[in-house]
Amino acid sequence: MRIFVTVFYLLFMTALCFGQVWVYDSDFAVAPQPHDVEVGTDGKIWIGYYGRSDTVEVGDTTMSVNALRCYNPDGTQAAFSPIWIFTDGATFTDTMDYDNNPYSCRGLGVDPDGNIVWSSSDGKMWVIDYQTGEGLKRITYDPAGSLTEAAFDDNGFMYVGRVVGGQPAKVYFDYEPYAVIADVVTGLQRSIEVSGDGTTLYFGKIYTGPNQGVDVWYSADGPDGVYAKIDSVGSFTGDGDVFHAMWGQCLDMDPSGLLWVGTYWDVSSYDFTGWYALDPMQNYAIVDTVGHNHHIPKVTNTEDWITPPPGGTYLAPRNAAWSADGKTMYTADFDGGVVKKWTNDNPKKVGDTPLDPETVVSIEYDNMGRATIAVEFDLKQNYPNPFNPTTTIPVDLAKPFHVKLNIYDVSGRLVKTLVDDQLSAGRHEFKFDGSDLSSGTYIYNMIVNGNSLTKRMLLIK
Repeated sequence: MRIFVTVFYLLFMTALCFGQVWVYDSDFAVAPQPHDVEVGTDGKIWIGYYGRSDTVEVGDTTMSVNALRCYNPDGTQAAFSPIWIFTDGATFTDTMDYDNNPYSCRGLGVDPDGNIVWSSSDGKMWVIDYQTGEGLKRITYDPAGSLTEAAFDDNGFMYVGRVVGGQPAKVYFDYEPYAVIADVVTGLQRSIEVSGDGTTLYFGKIYTGPNQGVDVWYSADGPDGVYAKIDSVGSFTGDGDVFHAMWGQCLDMDPSGLLWVGTYWDVSSYDFTGWYALDPMQNYAIVDTVGHNHHIPKVTNTEDWITPPPGGTYLAPRNAAWSADGKTMYTADFDGGVVKKWTNDNPKKVGDTPLDPETVVSIEYDNMGRATIAVEFDLKQNYPNPFNPTTTIPVDLAKPFHVKLNIYDVSGRLVKTLVDDQLSAGRHEFKFDGSDLSSGTYIYNMIVNGNSLTKRMLLIK
């Protein structure tokens, strides 16, 4: 039994170490200017588009329209998708007329019943039945204008604001006005997020001079109290007093409670270029990242936005969503016109070891969005493999760490400790000699900073 537990532990820790990396899966959906993506309670993927994607006949008029699309997890569209006209069947009928532009999507939310809440450029919100695609209710926000997406806390309160600064942000309950967060929220924000208990609000800040990032507001009594700004996060001073800042283009909360910030692709002097997970329980430390900036000249005409960046690269983050288990992530690329799908068998969670921000901003990626240098540390595959009788095990460290590297047989018995010492940053290679061992599979395990990495190697004599 002890042997089984030891081997199980090693394999479990192997899964944890690989869970630190998101892997690009596919371009899940391609259409102009996706502004938001959400995963419904039944696992369907909803995408709201700001750009024109279709034409429809309305009476004698042919008009360009935006679309709200709903996909099954396998990538096929639901029977009622795409949706070009919202109607409650009685009082309201709104066509998503791109040319007049009041009904461009500005964001999506998921309400407590699982229905999709769609925010517009003209102060309208529609509640869409997640099972049928039918309109259930239209809400008019006052004053009218481009809205953020709707965010919901665990008690069913809905939080929404205006994109343009100098406007109010509000709380709704059962789609009726409940409270005013603030009469004036300064600066431009495309996104608003809320903690599960409703006490903490997040506004993503852009085009606000040196104060980009995420503004944090707090009310001890949630929507029954008074919210006030208490902090700004997402920026830090690194080595040599170099200032790094996030462009708070979009905010999304993953299933574990990490706050993901999507940062823009062409803003000079902002080193963060991707999606970054901040941990509210660790003073908003960065614990995860996904995606790779494409670094191409910015296009100025929507007709040029026809070729999505290849592989794991992107142009402009504009919201993200996750499957219920958190293992599949969808990221909307506004300028690239694509929603990409990523997978991770063991994603980072609240409380996991933070990443070094200085290392994060210097990560390099290949075309599939995979990191080509270690975020913190990496255990490489031994070479040669299979081996007889010697092999080399490489270890990469982004900064100095205490490293313990052990060899086990498949029964979980410790065969040898190759290193148990403080090592400098860089590549280290350790020789292992299996002359006194029998043929078979061996496990090598590295522990660094409380994290474990494990791989297998094969000795053949």
